[in-house]
Amino acid sequence: MKHLKFFAALCCVAAVFAACETNRLDDGGPGAETEDSEQIGNYYAVDLGLPSGLKWATCNVGASTPEGYGNYYAWGETKPKSSYSIDNYSFNKAKQCDVLPLNRDAARANWGGQWRMPTEEEWKELLDNCKVLETGTHGILLIGPNDNSIFLPAAGFREFESYVQKDFLGYYWSSSRDDSFSLSAVAFEFAWGDPKISDCNFATGLPVRPVIE
Repeated sequence: MKHLKFFAALCCVAAVFAACETNRLDDGGPGAETEDSEQIGNYYAVDLGLPSGLKWATCNVGASTPEGYGNYYAWGETKPKSSYSIDNYSFNKAKQCDVLPLNRDAARANWGGQWRMPTEEEWKELLDNCKVLETGTHGILLIGPNDNSIFLPAAGFREFESYVQKDFLGYYWSSSRDDSFSLSAVAFEFAWGDPKISDCNFATGLPVRPVIE
């Protein structure tokens, strides 16, 4: 049964991706319902059976499908913009934060309720407890201990006016600052289905995948 569910999840992702492939940027609207999800407010979350009980959203902030890239945010900024650089980076207290305050959390600011950005430890929990499958649809499927799953699209990132490594690289903010580099925060990264905990410069535009307890 597990193999059948994995196959069904992959087929569902592939089918929806084919329908939405041409409209994946800033597509807005409420979050997407999936087979494994439950509605919380205007959005949907999946219980992956993680030890913490944390639930992960079905789509990125600014997206209405699991495959949609959604919006891109500099770390500690809550609105997308047309260009991303250190010159227009607005969160001047970034170096003083171990974890983003909620008024600087893009998930909380845009989705409200108890939604928020995941911490470094929560990304590590996801990585340590989920099976990772490449789907052939520019992203990865993460399958939890209870066989429920979420899809993370390879949305790349934003530098200046450009979209960089879109459809190849997945790069997602955490709410945790990186202690190793003075101008960076912790990020979750994958390429060719090889996920890891990484880091990224504060001013870079990355997508955000919300979580809720």
